[in-house]
Amino acid sequence: MTDAQRRTTAWVAFIAATVMLVISLSASRANAAAPAKRWYWTESLAEKLVVGKVVVPCARVRKPVYCNLAQAELRLRQWEDAVARCDNYSEYDRIACLAAHPDELSPRHELRHVRVGFPVDTAECIGGGQTDGAGFRFGQFRCKVTIKDYRPNLDRTLIATGRLALYVTGKQTFRWAIIP
Repeated sequence: MTDAQRRTTAWVAFIAATVMLVISLSASRANAAAPAKRWYWTESLAEKLVVGKVVVPCARVRKPVYCNLAQAELRLRQWEDAVARCDNYSEYDRIACLAAHPDELSPRHELRHVRVGFPVDTAECIGGGQTDGAGFRFGQFRCKVTIKDYRPNLDRTLIATGRLALYVTGKQTFRWAIIP
């Protein structure tokens, strides 16, 4: 093989390798996933969804000692036993007995709060972070929330307030975290 043939062969091999590299790069770009769609909400939609979906754990609303599941279940069993004993009384005494244990004071409500948490009562959200370009839809929010905690033993409703950081992940989905 002559020197000219070697140079031509090397040049053809180089061009073939370059073409293969370009083809593989363009194929990998075509197969690459499209960038994730960004979602943006108005402040009113964020407030509506926070009130409808966010449930704050009991220990973030009350002292942890009042969020003990075993104690809440015990109080519910004791209350149900007391109501069941009312059936042993005469009609008049039974009515008085049941009046002493009204259903709205039932430990069922407390047990639900211990197991599931407290739903958000109101939310005031302020948009932040990157906007949609128009300036009134946002991908992140900071929300001031209020939670009502009815305490039958105190015969009043306590209001707990706090702040949440909300990150939009979809049309009606989001992640949230409590801001200390």
